[in-house]
Amino acid sequence: MADNSQSFATAPRPHQGQAPWILQWNCRTFARQKPELLIRYRTWTQPTVFLLQETRDSNLAVPGYDIYLRPTIPRRQRMSRKPVGITSMQPVAYDGNAAVLVDNRFPHVELDLQCWGTSHQEVVGVTLQLHQREVVLVSVYVRPSVRKTAQVDWSWLENLRKTRPGALFVFGDDFNTHHTHWGVRADTFHGTNLVRAMEDNNFTLINDIDCPTRISQHDRQDDTTTDLTWTNKPKSIAWELGADTWGSDHFPNFLRLRGPAGQTAKYATSVVYWDRFHETLEATLLNTIYDGNPGRSFCWKPAWKNF
Repeated sequence: MADNSQSFATAPRPHQGQAPWILQWNCRTFARQKPELLIRYRTWTQPTVFLLQETRDSNLAVPGYDIYLRPTIPRRQRMSRKPVGITSMQPVAYDGNAAVLVDNRFPHVELDLQCWGTSHQEVVGVTLQLHQREVVLVSVYVRPSVRKTAQVDWSWLENLRKTRPGALFVFGDDFNTHHTHWGVRADTFHGTNLVRAMEDNNFTLINDIDCPTRISQHDRQDDTTTDLTWTNKPKSIAWELGADTWGSDHFPNFLRLRGPAGQTAKYATSVVYWDRFHETLEATLLNTIYDGNPGRSFCWKPAWKNF
């Protein structure tokens, strides 16, 4: 079942204690979004981990991060321009569609998931220690419009569950499949198989199904949810959807890890002492100097500046 008590955010919410957080995002070609992304994340606490999809960059690099890519999906071939009657195909390229980036100050190990990479699916994962517990993070990308005859192998879910007992799992994925479980009108073949595999392994969807993660690109499309976040411990993850796509057609997802007791970091707030506010306000009014025009004051400052 989905956990739907979520919200929008322009950027990760302010917090105390440098709580680890994860950026999940289908960036729709990382090289195009990299300059803006670097400007944005330098104004926040840097994400501990990026879970990216559609990176399309085999030379992906971000300062301070270790990069994990296992490209298996071939880039679509294009016909090169030749004289009439002569055609040739360009060599197949593998740019990488699923990537995991880890802050290199955190000890971590890449998981061996390469056997689940196919021409229509990429699976990349790492394990690291956060909040004194093992956290397994996986980025998955599945090509859109995969035929029913194409096998999408979900057995990596069972493999991870059995080989990493006790770990907190976080899967940030673009499965490009539909199901009413995440707010789409109808179930698809691969969507039904995905839901069954997740439920069989006790993983929960934590998206807000009322918040689509992808913006439609033409009138015949609806905004939809293809970017899904699954976990085995939904109370351990706070999920928010970004309010800006940052140049992609997908919104970023902000994932905050709660503390060991299931508590999020406390937010800093401003406190107003109303008695002192009223006293200062009265004193300000009594001491205001006018230049003969009762509608204008020579000297003023908001009373709340004193607090």
